[in-house]
Amino acid sequence: MAKKSLFSGWLLFFCSLFIVVSAVLLCRNWTTAFFHPDPAADKREQIDKLYGEYKKEFPQVLDIEPKLAMDMSRKLRVLFVDDREEAEQRVSMLPGAVPARVYLQDPTKYSADIVIGYCTISYRSGILAQKLQAQGVTMYNLKGGMLAWLHSGGKIFDANGETRRIHVYEPQLDLAPEGYQALW
Repeated sequence: MAKKSLFSGWLLFFCSLFIVVSAVLLCRNWTTAFFHPDPAADKREQIDKLYGEYKKEFPQVLDIEPKLAMDMSRKLRVLFVDDREEAEQRVSMLPGAVPARVYLQDPTKYSADIVIGYCTISYRSGILAQKLQAQGVTMYNLKGGMLAWLHSGGKIFDANGETRRIHVYEPQLDLAPEGYQALW
């Protein structure tokens, strides 16, 4: 009988300990989420979700993650092709990018480059990459576009140099990191 009582005591102790530890961890996670939300992570999640939906329209197009594109651009010949309107491009562009209209005049001129298309969230550039792919031209699509680029630590530029302004096309895409001014 003493063994049964001892076992019951230890069982009660471990069950109580489990409940207390679980409660502390749950409260800690809840208070962290409630009092210290991470807006950048939330915005990046929204970008990824939207891009995932857009991607269904051009599933065969090759995506490239922003971090990989940044690394490649430091080591290899990379050409960024901006598939946005001129008004958007005047606000900011990726470093060294050319407008799609310039690229499309003579894609063979850039045959030695790794070509990466982008737009705000890479919907328009995905459609362009799909059209080019049908013509036998390879263009990677920057996954999540300029918005994902910024969330990955990339920089953008205007005619005067580095800028903190980005044209996001429409209010729904106001998902730039904190410290950036979104225009539409």
